Amino acid sequence: MNCTKQKVATEKVYITVMADCLKDGTVIPRSFVWEDGLRYHIQRVINMQILTALKSYDKCTRYKVLMRNQERYIFFEEYNGVRRWYVEREIKCQGIMENEIEL
Repeated sequence: MNCTKQKVATEKVYITVMADCLKDGTVIPRSFVWEDGLRYHIQRVINMQILTALKSYDKCTRYKVLMRNQERYIFFEEYNGVRRWYVEREIKCQGIMENEIEL
């Protein structure tokens, strides 16, 4: 969890995703199951971007998707040979954050 000056952070929520794998290797997410067991249909994939510059994983694909007529992001990460899907959930930070401590 990383807090910013706006006192908002994100955390990964790992999810189960139903996806199609095309013959060219492209993965298209179709729906996912949230923590409470509800299944959410993905109307369409707007775009996908491969992220490799971040240090927290070997490779990550960010999908911008349309669900319930709203744009959202879901992620497919590959880290040390493990592949998982997740979404980012915003959480409010409480207390003093590292970058707010004055010396």
